[in-house]
Amino acid sequence: MNVPDVQILLEKVTSQAKKEKYARVEGSVPFTEDEKKKISSVLAKLIGHPVILRSRISPDVLGGVKIQVGDWVVDTTLKYQLGKLSEVLLVS
Repeated sequence: MNVPDVQILLEKVTSQAKKEKYARVEGSVPFTEDEKKKISSVLAKLIGHPVILRSRISPDVLGGVKIQVGDWVVDTTLKYQLGKLSEVLLVS
């Protein structure tokens, strides 16, 4: 997934997500306080109000980050990208 792909995902915030108070953020390593602040700031701009981050470490992530706010998900994890690559290769 490249930067334009991520930008498209970020622009597709759902109406349900705009009502949520919490955002679930998963990564393969703990997030620093600075990273949490940056993620919170970006989400607040996209959703239109501040959200409370619930971050967790997930060994399934492998790399990248997965953010979920309500029914809106941005998944830039290595696991997700490998799955998409596998789908493309199987179709080809």
